[in-house]
Amino acid sequence: GDEESPRYKLMVKANTTLRQLEDEVTAIYTAVAQVYGAKFPELEGLVPSAAAYLAVVERVQNETDMTLCNLLEILPPSQAMVVTVASSATMGRDLAPAELRTCLDGCAEAKLLAADRRALLGFVEACMQLSAPGLCALVGAPLAAQLVGLAGGLEALSRIPACNVQVMGHARHSK
Repeated sequence: GDEESPRYKLMVKANTTLRQLEDEVTAIYTAVAQVYGAKFPELEGLVPSAAAYLAVVERVQNETDMTLCNLLEILPPSQAMVVTVASSATMGRDLAPAELRTCLDGCAEAKLLAADRRALLGFVEACMQLSAPGLCALVGAPLAAQLVGLAGGLEALSRIPACNVQVMGHARHSK
């Protein structure tokens, strides 16, 4: 069947790689937040998205006057305002050059990984459109690809009772 095709096997492998890229970006975010916390400890609680957090760190660096850092290109206006106000009251300190370099290197690496992830996601979605057009029409190609990956294949997914499909991602995220 379709599960033996090279395209299908490549798509399953790509799906695994997508999860690994996501995990890697999360690890980088955690490492950067640990170092940058010395400069602006409140930031992590104010910017819930790892990508936005890293973008803010890259933009702000050691700047103490947030009005000089156009955060509106990164954050919604209300969030940018809260971050700016919090920064004026933070007890954080400027980072040493080596600490700042560590943070900026992490931001750059995460940006590259995110670009790779977007490209790979495009490939997986295109494959899904070919392999399971009905499923893609029903839930969209990104979710279809995740479901097939979590189930361990299209055929395996087709055998899972509908009531179990809604909890498939839960087991992985609750570890």
